[in-house]
Amino acid sequence: MYSITFQQVAAFIEVAETLNITAAAENSYVSQAALSKMIQRLEEGLDVKLFSRRSRGISLTPEGRLFYERILVPFASICEAIEEIRDLKEGSRSILKIGLPSTVNINEEYSQLSDVVAEYNRTHPEVHVEVNIYEAGNLYRMVNLGNVDVVFLQDFMLHSSNKLKVVPIMNLSTCVAVRKNNPAIRGDTLSIPALEQQTFYTLSENTDRTPMESYLKNVGIHTGKIKTMPNFESLMYGVEHNDGYALVGKIRPSGFHNLRVFPVNNGVPTHRLCMAWKEENEPEVLRNFTRYIFKWHNVSF
Repeated sequence: MYSITFQQVAAFIEVAETLNITAAAENSYVSQAALSKMIQRLEEGLDVKLFSRRSRGISLTPEGRLFYERILVPFASICEAIEEIRDLKEGSRSILKIGLPSTVNINEEYSQLSDVVAEYNRTHPEVHVEVNIYEAGNLYRMVNLGNVDVVFLQDFMLHSSNKLKVVPIMNLSTCVAVRKNNPAIRGDTLSIPALEQQTFYTLSENTDRTPMESYLKNVGIHTGKIKTMPNFESLMYGVEHNDGYALVGKIRPSGFHNLRVFPVNNGVPTHRLCMAWKEENEPEVLRNFTRYIFKWHNVSF
């Protein structure tokens, strides 16, 4: 039996998603030394190196990447099972599990969504609202697996499925993110032809090139080389330190010191934020929440 603890796996996932020991330690409310020790003991238990450590930072080894991809969903299921068992102590409160995208706290257009979820939580004390944040691809998997009741994600991230009810609730803008001294910048504008010679960074769940290239063309960009990244933090790091670009929402660039953001399509919304959930065995608490969202957004359903 491997000598692996629950805390070690949690520490590994946090480091794998941030690729930053300092940030991961802060998010986990432990010291950097304690976090590093947990990772070391996990590697000893597995007898493999999960991270490559260099002067410029850390990255996942092939073994680390495989372990992250295989452990993420079952680990989340275990965490949610633990939370549900704990919730039994609270009596007959209904449980509503909501999944939000990883950019919810930095995308200006998501601020209303955060506010309405918080307001629902405040005004419905009879419901235990559990909010979890995931990368977009994981959001889709979580709702299909039944690990969350409802998710919010962009329409082009939704794969075809006859099991999900999908309702658009908000128009969203698309922007191009580049580093501040990217050679494609011409004064206060961005040269799209110059940009198209550079690497397009995208998240790993977008590995199907056809819909992504179609979306790029819809916003006036014809890309060449595509590089996939494991999470949003890695995506932004790649853009900030290389001649390349990424399509992002209307993010607040203040959180990224070496980044500039340019709107595409003259700032006109290009896609939509959708609410998605499984219709089969739809509980009353979920129906009440969807009606609440519809009323807030004046969505006809």
